Amino acid sequence: MPKPAYLTPEVEHFRSAFRAFVESEVAPHIGEWEQNGALPRTFWRAMGEHGFLCPWIAEADGGPEAPFGFSVAVCEELGRTGAMGIQTAVSVHSDITVPYLAELAHPAERVRWLKGALS
Repeated sequence: MPKPAYLTPEVEHFRSAFRAFVESEVAPHIGEWEQNGALPRTFWRAMGEHGFLCPWIAEADGGPEAPFGFSVAVCEELGRTGAMGIQTAVSVHSDITVPYLAELAHPAERVRWLKGALS
């Protein structure tokens, strides 16, 4: 079977960095987070600090404007943990909710909300 087109060397480099992040910053806490029924703010802030949230956001809006394969890598690596709640939360944030803001919000609101969504 041929390699999917989204699996570029850049995506694989990003995936490696994200996999290391998941192994050190996510996997050790999955049980606690699932028991609490919520992801702590520190998780979201760390995701933002490392550039793992909304990688597709345009450079003009403060993002890296990465191809969609970067979002796929995030979903796949979170899926490897078996913590589907975490994977779903990140996907809803980065790939469902924020695209509406990026596409439909007034320019002043985009500046306000996209910066926070990235961080």
